[in-house]
Amino acid sequence: MSTEDNQREAVRRSSHRPGTTSVPIIQKPRKVHPPRKEIHSSYTREFKLEVLSYWMHHKIAIGPTTFRPPTQKEVSARFLVPESTIRTWKSESAMESIVNKKKHQRGGRKGEGKIGVGRWPEMEKLLYAEYQKRREERKAVRRGWLRKIAIKSFIAAYPEEDVSSFVFSNGWFAGFLARHQISIRLTTNKSQKIPSDYISICVKWAQFNRRNSQVRPGLDGQRVVGRYLLSSICNMDETPLPFEFLGGQTYADKGSTTVQVKATRSGWDKRQATIMFCVFADGVMRVQPLIIFKGSDNLTRPTDIQRRTAEYSRYDPRVQVIFNPNAHANEAVLVNWIANMLVPNLPPGPRLLAMDVAKFHKTKLLLSTLQSHNIIPSLIPPGCTGLLQPLDIAINKPVKDILRSLTEEALDQYEIQHSEDLRESTRTSAVEDRRVLVQRCVAEAWHTFSTEKREVVVNSFRKVGLSLPIDGSCDDELSVKGISKEEFQVGNWQLGLLDEGKAVLVLEEEHHRAISSGAELDSCTE
Repeated sequence: MSTEDNQREAVRRSSHRPGTTSVPIIQKPRKVHPPRKEIHSSYTREFKLEVLSYWMHHKIAIGPTTFRPPTQKEVSARFLVPESTIRTWKSESAMESIVNKKKHQRGGRKGEGKIGVGRWPEMEKLLYAEYQKRREERKAVRRGWLRKIAIKSFIAAYPEEDVSSFVFSNGWFAGFLARHQISIRLTTNKSQKIPSDYISICVKWAQFNRRNSQVRPGLDGQRVVGRYLLSSICNMDETPLPFEFLGGQTYADKGSTTVQVKATRSGWDKRQATIMFCVFADGVMRVQPLIIFKGSDNLTRPTDIQRRTAEYSRYDPRVQVIFNPNAHANEAVLVNWIANMLVPNLPPGPRLLAMDVAKFHKTKLLLSTLQSHNIIPSLIPPGCTGLLQPLDIAINKPVKDILRSLTEEALDQYEIQHSEDLRESTRTSAVEDRRVLVQRCVAEAWHTFSTEKREVVVNSFRKVGLSLPIDGSCDDELSVKGISKEEFQVGNWQLGLLDEGKAVLVLEEEHHRAISSGAELDSCTE
């Protein structure tokens, strides 16, 4: 054997270790599990390998001694994975990626599990450094800010690259957050078990509503809930709306015990507004939302009047706006709202208005205003609005979630169009621009919710008994958080009609004291 042959043999021997030759993982048949029964939105490495192994190695009997491999359609039906997806997995590049991926790592569409190095590592270094600097200054970090700094960092890190090469996509953004251990942090409220005395109070409130729903002699027309139409049962609530709407939300390092945020502009977090929402038991949004902004309601200077008029012209007509010095609802605001916004949208006959027990909801002027319009006030006991008020149960939070998203998007769009971050602007007119932006977002959020979530509103009234038949035939639908169905028994109030049409609206003493000690409304005769 020549020297050259000896060298070749030595190389051959060194490249083959003693023992059994390893088989590539994709060529190993894997255990076949029963067919899947549920569709999954993401897939583990092990699951992908199982699908490919079944497709490549499994045989289906078509005769006593004849077998065939499964078709792509059969594999898709067995594992509940789209054919296009498993076809992609079988491609050479994708198969190599699956085999080399760490065990149990998922590959979600939004970058879940993409912990490796990103496509633009130098840009990410600069972006992460700016993120750390901003968090050290206790400033909130939002998606819009990260997008802006990412573009600047890309230009600085890759001056020869076209900036259009970088796309701030959902996938890249999720990967960046995962690579740098960043998450969105929110404040949370902890709820406690409802005390036993609250159960009695909630039951008495529901019984009060049902008793006052009894049909009176001489009432014309077909009624749904005792003497009420669904369109005459409503719930009103005032909820705060801070200008610093995302003040309780920011991106921060995972595992951090405290997440402090400094206001982007002095006073933005305190410059809040109040929104008044009103919903009806039939799910139809008849009354427009009312926003109360902080500001003078009695302007005298011509220039101020002119500016306020110009601002009103920019508002969305689907939401009403007023001003007062505290940006809070009060007796005068509510009396005006009842007369000019609520009553014109109510049908004739008796009406029921559920609202919380705020101090100005119980004044003599307000109660006499309600009585003059044949509206029965159903005051929700203190501490129970989160259990009994439809707006608090199912409406305020999802509306604010939509509003939060729209506000963030609108602020980003404003910055693109005007080359100015409205969150940090110190212009005097920035306050006006921010009010207009918030009002338009409220209009769009309310429209989106009212058109897409009507059933949510209807169900929220039924869960607390406001729109259920008074004979108790549908009480199985009652559902109050923290109170079992056995404890929340309202009963049949269809029998025992009140004599001579008198509606004596007297709450039981115990219940009445819980609602308001010394309240002005002891009784009311219709």
